[in-house]
Formats: sequence, C-alpha cells, structure tokens
Amino acid sequence: MKSCNPEKSFQYTYAIKVSAEEYEAAKKKTLGYYESNEVKYAVLHNFPVAIYCIKKKLNIPSLPKVPIPEAHREFLSSLKKTLRAFKGFREKDRFVCSTFCSYILLSSVPRIALYFCERDFSYDYTTPSELSMLPGMKLLFSGNWLNFNKDAETFAKENPEFKKYL
Repeated sequence: MKSCNPEKSFQYTYAIKVSAEEYEAAKKKTLGYYESNEVKYAVLHNFPVAIYCIKKKLNIPSLPKVPIPEAHREFLSSLKKTLRAFKGFREKDRFVCSTFCSYILLSSVPRIALYFCERDFSYDYTTPSELSMLPGMKLLFSGNWLNFNKDAETFAKENPEFKKYL
C-alpha cells in the first residue's frame, strides 16, 4: 500500500455466507498465516497468473499429450515427483492476494472446494474476478482506499448483521 495512491486505488469488499464452523475454520487458518513469519507475498507469481489469464482470454488450447517412450517413463516420473516436492517446499506459504483468499475458502468451505474440483480450477491461478464469481459471493460495497473506513461504517449502519465482521 505504500506505493499506491489511496485516492486512485479502488477496492471491492465481498462476502460469502458460510456456516459458523466454516467461518471458524477460515478464521483459524487466516490467523495462523497472519501470526506466521513464513508467509510471503509471491510477487513473481503474478506473472504465471497473468499468462494463465491471457491463455484463458485467448482460448489457447493446452498442448496435446504426447506418448512418452517406455524407456523414459520412470525417469520422467521421478523427475516430476522431485519437481513437485521442490515446488511445494519453495512455494509453501507464498501467495498473491486472490490465491490466498481462494486457498482459505477452498480449505475451509466444502462447497467451494467442490466447485473448484468440478471445474478443475487451481487456487494457484485464481484471479480477483474469478473470486467475485464464486457461488454465493456478494458485493457488499466498493470505493477508493482513502474512503474505506467511511464506506465500511456506512455499510455496517445500513446492514447491522455485518458490523462484527467489518
């Protein structure tokens, strides 16, 4: 936030209705990350997300699967396992904003996890616009960052059921 202009930067605040158990699970997971020194903002992950969006926008099909010669299957299988383990170690607890929100919802709200599974989505490439289209997601209010507190107070006065969350 230090480098952005709060008057020109726009924000949207959304909510999704969840059970008390789902809320507590999401809250616990979020607080765990908040209190951890291991969580990092994955600046470089913005590039794969951008490429994913471009590919999706242009409707570029995935490359066709090529049969792997029998002699190389064991080596490639071993290599994939090693790369997955390295990626898991290297990128553990590294998110961009939308992937973090997506990860918390996916791991705390079963119907969101099912939604991701049915559509073969990966939280790792979730964009803000995709988050806004999750089933049950509701736009509460929007405005610039400079007026966030005022907008949140106004919304809470008009919708007292949300006051404890804002």
